[in-house]
Amino acid sequence: MQKNVRATTATIIALAAAGAPALHAAEATPGVPEAIRIAVPVDHLFDYRITGVQIYVCAKKGDAEYAQFEWQFKSPEGSIINDAGDAIGRHFAGPSWAMNDGSKITAEVVGRTAAPDKKDIPWLLLKTTSINGAGKLARVSYVQRLQTEGGTAPGEGCDAASVGKEYRSAYSARYHFYANPENTGAK
Repeated sequence: MQKNVRATTATIIALAAAGAPALHAAEATPGVPEAIRIAVPVDHLFDYRITGVQIYVCAKKGDAEYAQFEWQFKSPEGSIINDAGDAIGRHFAGPSWAMNDGSKITAEVVGRTAAPDKKDIPWLLLKTTSINGAGKLARVSYVQRLQTEGGTAPGEGCDAASVGKEYRSAYSARYHFYANPENTGAK
């Protein structure tokens, strides 16, 4: 075992000395599709399971001459759960994440790919657009939503009589939080 560790360490040192590029987050997280890989070197900070709902609203679709209706995504609503099963923060419209320590981030979707199972919401890559507070989220530059379960809009039940009606679809997902090495935290 120790021989393998030494050989691996020696290989890493040799590659670094030769100018090999740093590992990217997607390489550190096996099975991440190309569409949601992070294209710059980042540090994996932590990951948590979020459980809650995806909220949809029945609305008229576009300005079609003949009225058509669809369930449109409104926002997420969920709890950030640590490995001990404790709620340590929340996930809500923005999309935003806020930890109990007072730190908060908001992000925008920059990549999307279908989940392996069509009954689950897509996997996402999000880039941080704002950081508040000096806590756990202060260095986050990117977020990946992986391993989704549920959360999709219903396939029916949205018509003229249902406009404005909300549907709350239970879901869970594993969220991975990454920092750009140059990001030293909230200002």
